Amino acid sequence: MGESDQQLKSDALLEQMKTHLTTDAGKEIIDKVGFVYQLHIAQRKIEFNEVIYTINLKKGELKKTGS
Repeated sequence: MGESDQQLKSDALLEQMKTHLTTDAGKEIIDKVGFVYQLHIAQRKIEFNEVIYTINLKKGELKKTGS
């Protein structure tokens, strides 16, 4: 895999989470938790090209920014 087309293993997991948040069970989690989480994930331990996921459990949104 090249640097420009890197696919993180966590992408699939977070896509499943995004889908789950739209279900009835996901809506229950949103009602119970009500926090916003931000995950910084990189291909290697020290890397500047990281992907940032913002998991908003107040609104039920998951956004991906970065590479």
